[in-house]
Amino acid sequence: MFNFIKMINISWVFLIVLCINTLFAAERADFLIIENPAALKIYDSYQQELSYSAKSERLAYAPLQIINENELLGDQITESIHVRLDNRNDFFIIKDNHGEMLNGTQAGSVHTFRKCLIVNDSIYVKKSGLLKLKTALSSMDLTTGNYLKRIFKYQNRYYMLQYSPVKQYGWLTLANNNFWEIIIKQRPKDAVTFLSMDLKIDILNVFNNVNKLYMEYFDFFNQKTRKNDVPPQWNVQITEESLQAEFLPDSLTGGFKSSISSTQRQLENVLIGTPYKLSIERNRLTISNSGK
Repeated sequence: MFNFIKMINISWVFLIVLCINTLFAAERADFLIIENPAALKIYDSYQQELSYSAKSERLAYAPLQIINENELLGDQITESIHVRLDNRNDFFIIKDNHGEMLNGTQAGSVHTFRKCLIVNDSIYVKKSGLLKLKTALSSMDLTTGNYLKRIFKYQNRYYMLQYSPVKQYGWLTLANNNFWEIIIKQRPKDAVTFLSMDLKIDILNVFNNVNKLYMEYFDFFNQKTRKNDVPPQWNVQITEESLQAEFLPDSLTGGFKSSISSTQRQLENVLIGTPYKLSIERNRLTISNSGK
């Protein structure tokens, strides 16, 4: 009887471990990163060939999640690699008769990263000079106000999309410190997401550019006056219902009224033609669905 009970307990442990492993496996995927995808033959989801510019502008160094490494197209003859970008745009990289990427030798560096942890959130850099983004061509220090998307984690590094001053991909190592914070948490695939990613990027770029101007302005006058005054910043928080940006510190609100009004006008221009409304109350700007 003891041995029977022991076998049952072991079976339960095995099932629990199996369930945990299955859960974590669902969070992982393989990614393909290509230096020069313009050299390849790539089809969109309608199996129409992409133009040279579309491949170069959209897919260069983009994190392409591998859906199927050996997929036949609709003609049941042409072999391809089925990949997905941003969890919604499907592409098919055409293979040659040897099962390799067609014109693959002209695509530059091509790397496959296996069993990567999918992250899909965004971070805000709180302090300059302590985080370094390594792109394919350079290595750059991130400054206060930078917004970046964490796409996946491979070993101890994150593959990132930097939103501004230019959109580019690169690797970032994030230590457990107070120099960055998560601003957009990962959502379930079937959740209704407030703001599209493109609109979100445009809005965050407005705040990012204004914050950079404040930094440059205060740096200039601190050098002239030999002071160490801290510039104001827009602190942005995004939830499932709204985007709220708070001008901090509140004590400087009165002296920056014209700047706040300018930021408001820039955001209103971004929101033209969308179902969202912008409201302002002293040092807080709120973007929400106009239907709510």
